[in-house]
Amino acid sequence: MNKYEENLLRLNIKIRDLITQLDCSECGSLLLLKNNVLVEDVASFRAQYALSEEGRLRCKSVLEKEIARNSEQYEAQVLLKKRYNDLIREYVAQNQKLKSYEQNALEVKQSRAKRKQAPVEIIGKLSDIGKPKAIEDKVASLEHRCSVLEKELYKAYATIDDLEFELESIDHLENTNERLEQQIKVLKA
Repeated sequence: MNKYEENLLRLNIKIRDLITQLDCSECGSLLLLKNNVLVEDVASFRAQYALSEEGRLRCKSVLEKEIARNSEQYEAQVLLKKRYNDLIREYVAQNQKLKSYEQNALEVKQSRAKRKQAPVEIIGKLSDIGKPKAIEDKVASLEHRCSVLEKELYKAYATIDDLEFELESIDHLENTNERLEQQIKVLKA
C-alpha cells in the first residue's frame, strides 16, 4: 500500500473514532441535559414538599389548638350546666319555702280575722245590778276570762314575733329568689 492509501486509511480510522466520540459526547450531553432537568424537577418537588409539609405542620398546630379550646369550652359548659342545675334546684327550694311562708302568713291572717269577728258578750243582766253574790260571781268570771285573754294575748305576741321573723325570711327569700333568677338569666345568655 502506498503512503497515500495508508494516510487515507489512518484518516478514515481517525474520522470513525471522532464520529464515535461525537456520538458519545452527544449522548453524554443529552444525558447531562436530562440530568439537569431531573435535578430541577427534584428541586421543584423538594420545594413543593417543604411548602406542603410546612402547611401540614401549621394545620396540625391549628388543629391541636382548636381541640384544646374545644376541650376547655366543653369543661366550662359542663361546669356552667352543673351550676345552672344547682341554681334551679336552689330556686325551686327557695320558691317552695316562700310558698309555705306565704301559706302560713295567710292562715295567721285568716285566724286573726276570725278573732276580730268575735261577738261582743254582755257581761251581766240588768236584774243582777245591786246583788253582791251575783257581782262576786261576775268578778270571778271576769278575772278568769281576763287571765285567759292575757294568755291568748301572750300567744298572739309570740305569733306576731314569729310572723315578723317569717316576713323577714320571706323578704330574704324573695331577694335570694330575684338574685337566682338574674343568675339564671345571665347563664342562659
